[in-house]
Amino acid sequence: MKKCLLIRSFFLLVSVSALIGCTSKQTKTETRLDRAQWVSRIKFENLKNGSFQSATIDILGERAGSLRLEISAIFGLPVASFVLTPQEFRCAVHQEKVFYTGAPSLNLKSVLNLPINPQILRAIIFELPLKGGDWGCLKNHQGQVTTCSSKTSQLSIDWTRSGENKNVLVQGLDFKLEWFFESPQIKTQFAPNTFQLEPTRGYKLIQL
Repeated sequence: MKKCLLIRSFFLLVSVSALIGCTSKQTKTETRLDRAQWVSRIKFENLKNGSFQSATIDILGERAGSLRLEISAIFGLPVASFVLTPQEFRCAVHQEKVFYTGAPSLNLKSVLNLPINPQILRAIIFELPLKGGDWGCLKNHQGQVTTCSSKTSQLSIDWTRSGENKNVLVQGLDFKLEWFFESPQIKTQFAPNTFQLEPTRGYKLIQL
């Protein structure tokens, strides 16, 4: 009788352990990074003239919603504020006192001297595989995207990770961008005006 009880207890323990294991895996899937905040740093190299630019970028974003980037130079000098929504992007370039608006598919070269479109920014930040055209992407055994490239766009993007930190290398025909992200702060919600950006008085308005 005691032997039977021991056997039953053993199988009950195994069943409970298996259930806990399944629950943990399910929770990991459910806690996908949908909304977060990052502190990041970039180094931009112009391959034509060999010049470099560095900046710090504070990022607030939603995977399927809106993004806000606050770009600052050395000593925290504000450079630009950029907001992307599903309908448009808005960008205030503070030193030039210019306020740009445009469609999310437009190239940002004339705005931030960055020859990519805003949707690629979202893919870089949230580690999303790029689709459409001749974009092709590879993933590692954990299902994380590691590289994307397009011959038509002449762009390649490579992600490397160290714990929750990540480095992204973006290479184009005449530029190289290195983007380092510190570990994200997961957010449940943002303030109502987080993704609102209006032109400051005296800024020149340019619709692209």
